[in-house]
Amino acid sequence: MRGRMPRSFAPAAAAVVVLAGFGLVGCGRGQSAPQAWTLVAAAPAKTTDAGTAKFAISATTNLLGQSVHFTGAGVFDFAKRIGQVRVALPHELGGRDVDEIVTADTIYVQIPGVTPDGKFAAVPLAALGGSTNPLAQLGNSDPTAALETLRGASKDVRRLGGATVRGASTTHYRGTIDVATAVQAVPSRLRATVRQVFGSLKQIPFDAYIDPQGRLRRFQQNLTLPDNGLGWGRPVTVASTFDLYDFGTTVHIVAPQTNRVVDGSTLLRQLTRRS
Repeated sequence: MRGRMPRSFAPAAAAVVVLAGFGLVGCGRGQSAPQAWTLVAAAPAKTTDAGTAKFAISATTNLLGQSVHFTGAGVFDFAKRIGQVRVALPHELGGRDVDEIVTADTIYVQIPGVTPDGKFAAVPLAALGGSTNPLAQLGNSDPTAALETLRGASKDVRRLGGATVRGASTTHYRGTIDVATAVQAVPSRLRATVRQVFGSLKQIPFDAYIDPQGRLRRFQQNLTLPDNGLGWGRPVTVASTFDLYDFGTTVHIVAPQTNRVVDGSTLLRQLTRRS
């Protein structure tokens, strides 16, 4: 790793790791819909059955006493569990474009001025420390981690009406996710990842926008994560909007070759040090 990360950049870099880990029936607006939760819980399977998709994320994170807003866009192969995302950080944090490649077990991060030119810092998901670490809770750029939590949709889900998302007709649902139920309901190969990213939470409030094919088009969350002893001294809040579109798009992504990878442990220490 080259150089020391500026202290003012730590929240922004942590925000990158935040990326880290998305005909219907119902009743009238705002009323209880007994079957709404089952439609939402079925969305992960119907979405990933599409094989691939493009995605975009917009999020505001309050971390280390600083509010950081960032946007990102990328593509993901659900079957191979590999994706790529470029995150645009705001001008006050250097205006950097940060590139990530995410696989089933590793995030490869490329940060201008922090990682060596042309190199990716490899951060194993297991090194994020499990559910006691907010970076682990936030730190999976695999969009399936958030998407799969919808399998734990609670019976309080309501249908709020129709909405258009990126030109697609959708139905808007609002409710909460029971994290314990979600962990048990996801496919076994994803269970450890979902537990690692969201395991310290009990419930997650959400808004989901689902198209007539049952696929998730937009997923919004507002999370408050505990300090959990890292010394940050205050909770971490995240408000995010995650869109999926262009299902079935062609994806050609591979993990960086060994000669383009450096150890990400230094980066991880910089992200978790006291401000």
